[in-house]
Amino acid sequence: MLFITIGAIVGFVLTLTGSGGAILAIPMLVKWGHITLSNATIVALPIVAISALIPTVISKTKPNWRVLTGIVIAAIPSSYLVTFIKPYLPSSWILVSIITLSIWAIYSVWAPEKESNSSLQKSNGGHYILIGVIVGTLTTLTGLGGGILLVPLLRRIIGLPLNKANATSLGIILIIVTSSFLMQISVVQHELSKSIIIDLIFGVLLANMGANLLLGKCSELCQAIIRKAFFTLVVIISIILLAI
Repeated sequence: MLFITIGAIVGFVLTLTGSGGAILAIPMLVKWGHITLSNATIVALPIVAISALIPTVISKTKPNWRVLTGIVIAAIPSSYLVTFIKPYLPSSWILVSIITLSIWAIYSVWAPEKESNSSLQKSNGGHYILIGVIVGTLTTLTGLGGGILLVPLLRRIIGLPLNKANATSLGIILIIVTSSFLMQISVVQHELSKSIIIDLIFGVLLANMGANLLLGKCSELCQAIIRKAFFTLVVIISIILLAI
């Protein structure tokens, strides 16, 4: 029941906002699952991967494949390098990194945007490499799937519209999180099982249907407000859970 609940909550958040799955899963695993912070950052990865897979497959809005491919190619090598560094870092560093990213993400979500219709055409390989290295590094270090950073970066640097940024973010998260988890799976093999994975999938399916039903009844402006407000609430709750 624990992992059905976690899967449902994380799946709802990720479907609704395109990000924020791991920042919520990690404190729940620490507080409810009694897992260490370092291991929780790894166990959270398959939760986020499952939560990203379902909306990616069934969503009507498809990712921007050119952006997705460029970012993933840069992210995986950086994620691989951080795998060797992470075991030597104290948990306090990971905690500070998670909280710092969370605060920055809230600012990015609400800060005024200056979008340009030509910004997508002006983006180049350098932008993809920069975003990929940042996301790959932080995904492996903190367990955050990258969506907490990706949606704002895809909007501001690449110039993707909100719906396209969410879809592209989910696709990138799915690939990077899966690869990062496979690199670290030996550390947490004893804390995962087939029954846990099944519970997660069931919870995510229920949450995905609920989130899509909610979004389907809203205008684009309403969706944007819901995404921002819900994301902010999730991040604040997660910071409180981690801090206490």
